[in-house]
Amino acid sequence: MNSDRIKSFVVPKLKFASTGLISTLLDYVVVFVLLDLMDFRVVKSLLGIDLELANTIGTACGMICNFILQKKYVFNLSRGLFWAICLSFGFSLLSFILNQFLFDFLRDRVIWLSQHTFATKVLVTGAMFLFNFYTKRFSFGDKHKKSASSSR
Repeated sequence: MNSDRIKSFVVPKLKFASTGLISTLLDYVVVFVLLDLMDFRVVKSLLGIDLELANTIGTACGMICNFILQKKYVFNLSRGLFWAICLSFGFSLLSFILNQFLFDFLRDRVIWLSQHTFATKVLVTGAMFLFNFYTKRFSFGDKHKKSASSSR
């Protein structure tokens, strides 16, 4: 493999990982702000916000942020925005289900992995990273690889 091919393979995945990291941090910050700084746990009966709702709000903020960042920095949008959003969020839901299935399946079927949870999580995370990258690329309708040197 020449350096341009390696670059065109690695750089989009690094950008994808970076947008995921930023979005995950936003998710955590939103949950932290809702639960700890604003002390919604104490006043949940008044506001109706509990742990699950705070997590849902954080996750939604993270997903929206992730979509926006991926649209701007990672993928070329070549399908309608509405369909890209629907496909992206649909694949995110599928990814969540597949993640849980793979984690449980590997821990149930492979004795060594049942004794090494962290290793199982690393394997599943790696598989899900690739699944998410290629399904999101499909969601955006991005049929070609962005050049490693291009930026938006």
